Amino acid sequence: MNDNFKSNKVILHIDVDSFFVSCEVALRPELLNKQVAVSTDTHKSIVTALSYEAKAKGAKVPWKLSLVKKHCKDLIILEPNMFLYQNYAKKIYDFLIKNYSDSIQIVSIDEWYIDATKIWKKFGSINNLASHIQEQLWKKLLMPVSIGISYNKFLAKMATAINKPKGITFITYNNFQEILWPMDITNYYGIGKVMSKKLIEIGIKTIGDLANRNISDIDIKKIFLNQTEVFINNANGIGDSLIKLDNNILNSISNEITFMNGFSDNHKEVHLQLRKLCHKVSSRLIERNICGSHVSINLKLDNQRKSKSMKINKLINSEEDIFVYASKLMKSLWNEEAIIGIGVAISKLENSFQNLMDQSLFEEQKENSKIDNIIQNVNSKMNRRALMSGKEFTKYKKATQNKYL
Repeated sequence: MNDNFKSNKVILHIDVDSFFVSCEVALRPELLNKQVAVSTDTHKSIVTALSYEAKAKGAKVPWKLSLVKKHCKDLIILEPNMFLYQNYAKKIYDFLIKNYSDSIQIVSIDEWYIDATKIWKKFGSINNLASHIQEQLWKKLLMPVSIGISYNKFLAKMATAINKPKGITFITYNNFQEILWPMDITNYYGIGKVMSKKLIEIGIKTIGDLANRNISDIDIKKIFLNQTEVFINNANGIGDSLIKLDNNILNSISNEITFMNGFSDNHKEVHLQLRKLCHKVSSRLIERNICGSHVSINLKLDNQRKSKSMKINKLINSEEDIFVYASKLMKSLWNEEAIIGIGVAISKLENSFQNLMDQSLFEEQKENSKIDNIIQNVNSKMNRRALMSGKEFTKYKKATQNKYL
């Protein structure tokens, strides 16, 4: 396999198998090899994740929980725990950065691209590197992962899906047509149900069919618009291999809840949940020492979403400030109809420490030591990382999974 990569990029796509369930199993190993669903347990609930044991019974995501129960008689239902999932996402990212490479792009809460071009030889082969990552993530964190390997990100991503769970799959210059082109167009990463239906209507049933169409094809352009060349190039093995670190930067912090009984139109209950959401968002902002100047809320109704946002003339991160503005948005958006869920978000984020970074407090080693002691004492008393030095922040900003914390 290495001959296909020696003079080219080596991109690994790492994907945690059934991530939400895997996090729950890592916390409670007795769930291993059990039929598990992550979902609120109501008549309208949709399952968020399923163990492979549940999938083996024919259940799928995103089925209704009631339907999954018919397929899985021994189903264990777990309430979603986003704090747990975010925590494991950070642990995995930190582990990869510390032990392998800092050239990592976050794809989603449970997926990462790694540029392994300069590191694979240390492990003897690309397969050895992938196996080492797989084994160590299981040993250290009980996280089962599948790894796709290729010379660009699209093909690495496509490779991962071929052999799950716990698979390692190569797509190379020599085999991408053999592997990719017979695939149904619905399996093309980035093409959803609506788009694939339109493609099938114009005779494109497989990825190979798309690869052999001309970029100037009018019918294709109507579907892909200005992304036509990208989609056709990907199908022909021509894709982006650049690891985009900017994608790792946090753009907003949000939390969302779904009402346990399926819906609510109770004014007191709705505003109580709104307050709880503002508390969660505030805690996450303060923990990361960031503020924001845009507040948004969204309401999930039975068959639609309503959202509204506002720009404010100051940076905020306190629960009280967020609740004041979220309540104003709620008042203008909500007509007292029954709603299934609420979400609160803060965006246009800025670092609370940025002004400190420009000061000269960190220039002298003695002063550094004093400040480090103060920071350590404060953090110890507050039992959390409330403060950090400018030097720490620079490192932390670079080497922490910002997006899903």
